[in-house]
Amino acid sequence: MLKALDAWQCRIEARYDLSVSVRVSDHVFSDQATRKQWTACDVREQLLILQEADGIALSLFLDERLADAAVDSLDAQAAIVEGVSHFVCVAWRAERDTSCTALELELQAEIDKFVLLLSTHGPPERLFTALFEKVRFSSALNANDRQRYIFANRLAAQACQWLLYRFEGRLEHPNAVAWLRRFYRMPAQQKYRLLEHGQ
Repeated sequence: MLKALDAWQCRIEARYDLSVSVRVSDHVFSDQATRKQWTACDVREQLLILQEADGIALSLFLDERLADAAVDSLDAQAAIVEGVSHFVCVAWRAERDTSCTALELELQAEIDKFVLLLSTHGPPERLFTALFEKVRFSSALNANDRQRYIFANRLAAQACQWLLYRFEGRLEHPNAVAWLRRFYRMPAQQKYRLLEHGQ
């Protein structure tokens, strides 16, 4: 499981031309009792962030059942990619003394799931349907969190749909990669405006 997590981190860093000094495998835990000290919500993955005097501390909770299910399950792999995506985004921003919003984290994770899982869970139309059209949100979410997840999912769907159309499903095209790298580095409000008002 730990090697697999680092492999996902390497794929994210390569896709977006990033360099993060910390490894997700050093900051992951699966103990439910520890997780419940932070949140009562029953979750499969969650990034925990602790503000400290000299920076932040990160811990990624991943339900231990994900490891076995991830062998061939899109749902389990998507949950793992989402957690690693959150970790990389927060760590990369923190190392540059910048922050990111919860909405921005969710938006990036939705895009990452599509981009990274396309090669193993294609064709694109089937993966798009699974991630953006047949998605379900936990009934345990409060109204604000639910709206954030819905909005992030809708914006990510617009981004991925445009990428598929523009590059005919070839997300390895150099221009597609360049677009994704620029988008990753944009300020949050610029991302939202871009996707809300078209490319």
